[in-house]
Parts: sequence; structure tokens; C-alpha cells
Amino acid sequence: VLPLVGAEAGVVATGGAADRPGLYFISSVAGVRSAADTGSELVGTIAAGTEVHVLEVSILGKRVRGRVERPDGWISLLNLETGHRWAESVGTHLVR
Repeated sequence: VLPLVGAEAGVVATGGAADRPGLYFISSVAGVRSAADTGSELVGTIAAGTEVHVLEVSILGKRVRGRVERPDGWISLLNLETGHRWAESVGTHLVR
């Protein structure tokens, strides 16, 4: 996991949008893992259409990962290689 530093700590700019802690809308069913590593234990799933509170954002390989409050764990927010998004910031979702 790459830590985020500087004035914009906690913000990951991706293709004109920025992923940061806050409320997200799950747009595609998301697996919840016990750690940021995508190979860690699967502890649950979150259905499309659910709002979640992302507490922390990190880049792990080709994924932007978010630590969610409930269920406690990590989800993928964005695949940097393909552009696939599992979750969108609530503010971004409402504008579209």
C-alpha cells in the first residue's frame, strides 16, 4: 500500500476525479476484505445501491482501495488499469 502524503493526504486523483474519504455509492457489488491487500480474507459483500462511509483511501497496485466503516474492511473503489468503478463518491454520483 502506498501511503498518501502532502497537502492532499487522503485524496487520490484519478482521471479528473478524486477519491477521498467520505460517503460513496456502491455501483457494482463489492467484496469486503479484511485488509487492503486484495488477497486478504473475504469478510463480506456490499450490494449495488448501498451507501458506505469510506474512512481511508490508498493505492494498492492497480487498485484504488477504500477502508469502509461497515462492514469493517476494505473494498476496491477503482481499477486504474481498466477504469472499472465499484463505488463513486456520493457527490459525483448525484451530479451524473
